[in-house]
Amino acid sequence: MKRILSAALLALLPMHALADAGKPDNLPACPAYRYAADPLNPDGDPAARRQAVEAIERAPGTADAHSLYELGSLYRLGQQHPAEWFERDLVRAGALLSNAALRGNINAMAGMAETQLSRGEAMSAMVWAQAYAHYKGKLEPEAIGEAYVANLIERAFAGVGKAPGVEAEISDLVAAFVATH
Repeated sequence: MKRILSAALLALLPMHALADAGKPDNLPACPAYRYAADPLNPDGDPAARRQAVEAIERAPGTADAHSLYELGSLYRLGQQHPAEWFERDLVRAGALLSNAALRGNINAMAGMAETQLSRGEAMSAMVWAQAYAHYKGKLEPEAIGEAYVANLIERAFAGVGKAPGVEAEISDLVAAFVATH
């Protein structure tokens, strides 16, 4: 009953009133999203996509975390990605994804875990997977039970094994990572 009443009240409110509620007046406008130039968009403008990729590759130190994540994902997936930009290069992917992750891109942490699993670096993958779960849980508490988060950690655990002291080592490494970043 409460849900129906809430829905009915929301339907009666003008949408602009909801959009402006609590919005500060001094926020800058967001730049327009350039979908056609998105390197991950296989249907985008090839020339614009190529330009975007080249700009990131020329100066990765000045690229934003999202751009580094996109380029790292393209190298991690290689020809498996619909955009089919590059041959798979896990070393290059790791450099880009770790940089993006350390600049705050949560999804790059999952990409790093996947990259490290592909490279056979199970303990490193576990740390990245746990960091991903930690920060994802802080930003989106409902995501903790997501199948992908659980599957990623499960695959990392399978690679690490169940030797005595492994869980304590993982806990220490993850705590150190979170404290540092």
